[in-house]
Amino acid sequence: MTRETQRTARRSREKQEDGKRIRLTQEEIVEKATELFARDGFGATSLDDIAIALGVTQAALYYHIKNKEEILRSIYLTVLQVSEEPLQSIVASSLSAREKLRQAIEHHVKVAADRSPAMTVFYREWSHLTGPFAHEIKQRQKAYERYFEEIIQNGIKEGLFAPTVDARIATFALLGMCNWLSNWYHAGGQYSPQQIADMFAFIFENGLDIRESIDVLKTMEKERKKSLAMKLDELLSTKGYKNSEEEILIMIQQDQPQDEPVGNIETIAQFNGAMPTGVTVSHQGRIFVCYPKWGDEVPFTVAEIKDGQAMAYPNQDLNNDGDIFNTLISVQSVVVDPRDRLWILDTGSPEFKPTTFGGPKLVGVDLQNNTVFKKIFFPRDVVLPTSYLNDVRFDLRRGKEGMAFITDSADKGPNGIIVVDLASGESWRKLNDHPSTKAENQSNFLPMVEGQPFLERPANGSPKAVTMGADGIALSADGKRLYYCPLVSRQLYSVPTDILANRASSESDVAKAVVNEGNKGGGADGMECD
Repeated sequence: MTRETQRTARRSREKQEDGKRIRLTQEEIVEKATELFARDGFGATSLDDIAIALGVTQAALYYHIKNKEEILRSIYLTVLQVSEEPLQSIVASSLSAREKLRQAIEHHVKVAADRSPAMTVFYREWSHLTGPFAHEIKQRQKAYERYFEEIIQNGIKEGLFAPTVDARIATFALLGMCNWLSNWYHAGGQYSPQQIADMFAFIFENGLDIRESIDVLKTMEKERKKSLAMKLDELLSTKGYKNSEEEILIMIQQDQPQDEPVGNIETIAQFNGAMPTGVTVSHQGRIFVCYPKWGDEVPFTVAEIKDGQAMAYPNQDLNNDGDIFNTLISVQSVVVDPRDRLWILDTGSPEFKPTTFGGPKLVGVDLQNNTVFKKIFFPRDVVLPTSYLNDVRFDLRRGKEGMAFITDSADKGPNGIIVVDLASGESWRKLNDHPSTKAENQSNFLPMVEGQPFLERPANGSPKAVTMGADGIALSADGKRLYYCPLVSRQLYSVPTDILANRASSESDVAKAVVNEGNKGGGADGMECD
């Protein structure tokens, strides 16, 4: 459209609006803008283009919206709104993995067909999203993809789908097939959305079918062995190798699956003073960190990251020294729960000093108004004078308001798991000083940092072993098992959450239920189940 044509169209619209008030709704604006974004691209579409398509002036358009970005955000939120909840219901149902996959495909295809222009915009215009909103959308999209991955993974576990298939790669393939629908589907064409979904499901299910994959699996294994044999023959026939056994081992290792990076690292904030130990992100993309008081100067023990800078949270007063019942003493962990509330785990133990009642506590903060809505204090037989509350996970499906599970990683006393009823505020201690919660002996595990043994090195004393116990903690996605590990250990343990949640469970019964899951592959303490 030429500038002269645009001016003519604008004058015509102004005359119409002078004679008659044009009724315009938000839905009409978004619908028309979606068509233009899908056809011409977000960057190439101006507000004047949208106004012309609607038959109104820019002034009339501005009465309803601020800018193009507002419309784009509305498109993304609408697509996610109609996509997420039905898929969540399918995943939560008692159907088999095969039937869940079929229904999930039908749902996704229906959304893609019914909202074809919006889906085109959704998958093409990511680069125009900015700030916390962009982060929120990406996280919700990843969560949506993980539902499909979970269905496929469960199908593999149930023996319905081939073990040769990587669930994540299969998810990408499936969604890629379904998402491309928005580029070629036209309502009223040869096939209905239901027929297309049936065909997609047939193609994908037969590709995953374990019965069809057995021969493929045998062939792959045969080819793998043949390839290894050829490499070994080549190696042994090559002159000049002094350590052929080492070379063979290297080649075999190179033939095995390798770690690969996923995504790109982005710097959000840098810390040059006190060391943060916990970080958590709200559903809206807000970032919170905590700094325990280990000897560094700590002006606030909990902070929110704003524009790359740490600011006292929820306010400076709560972070100032004072009444231990009403201030934060030394926070080791911050966690946002599934209801988008921030929980603060206060050790009450600055510089690992003995605790007193009122210092160790679990504090809940409402992120809508940034105020404390709950404080839970612990009896002295639950949090001991030697205790150090390290990390926490939440299962809001239990009881009236949910339950919390906390690791006690004390280095000078018993370790264990603390269970909290969030509704009543009651708490109890399980696996008290159980071997699975204790640091390993130095003869079994001696971590090395920068070529030196990792030891406590007091200024006026001899180096000694670090003895901190139960530290890392994670709750399985279905809430049935709690995983944990001592800081000084490579072993990973788990225990059923039902037996922990039952206050009447005896220590012997809980101990019998512990499972050693094996070597976790390193000495890291942080864990999470997605």
